[in-house]
Amino acid sequence: IEPGVYSKPLSVKQTGKKAISIVLKTGRNREVRRLSSNCGVPLAGLERTRYGSVLLRDIERGVWRELTPEETMELRSLVGFNS
Repeated sequence: IEPGVYSKPLSVKQTGKKAISIVLKTGRNREVRRLSSNCGVPLAGLERTRYGSVLLRDIERGVWRELTPEETMELRSLVGFNS
């Protein structure tokens, strides 16, 4: 990520002939791009498929939606903000 700061994905899986899935715990600034560059793997594009427990598969690019109350509670719980 930067000198002295390292990143280790939770998982890396090949999902197609020219595609991989990377699961990160932190998602720091440009983390996937830096991992790709440091490993010598050309990166054609990125697509976020989920944020925490919120799946993004039914949301078109550039579109947003309100979180459901359940999603809000789950995300708050993940970051330790349960009040």
